[in-house]
Amino acid sequence: MKSHELIMKLRERHQINIYSSNQLWCLQLFELDICPNDIGISCEFETSDESLHDALTEALEWSSDRYPELLEGAEKTPGDYLMVYDTQSEDVEFHGTMKSAEKDFECAMEGLDNGETAYILKVIKSFTPKEGAE
Repeated sequence: MKSHELIMKLRERHQINIYSSNQLWCLQLFELDICPNDIGISCEFETSDESLHDALTEALEWSSDRYPELLEGAEKTPGDYLMVYDTQSEDVEFHGTMKSAEKDFECAMEGLDNGETAYILKVIKSFTPKEGAE
């Protein structure tokens, strides 16, 4: 998705504050019925990155966990998904950016016992059977 498409998807569910600080793009998401300029208001999500597109992608990924319908109809190719898996907890987390996957991978590594492994895997194909199919 292009940056303007990411912004339009985010605007469906959030008020957005985008600004720059030093060399970083900063992005804050607020509940849709909140005015970000009001005194004492806190954002519900915040990120920053040198790439505006990467910051927007991370925000959409976070938001889609809360509002899965945001990604419905989004044009995603199979290579857009990364999966972090560790053999100890057997947890699986899906990510849309390498930056997000690397953060999760670092957390997984910290909790591993000897002999256990953490992976970042690229999903190249997926299949979900429809409800009622046998």
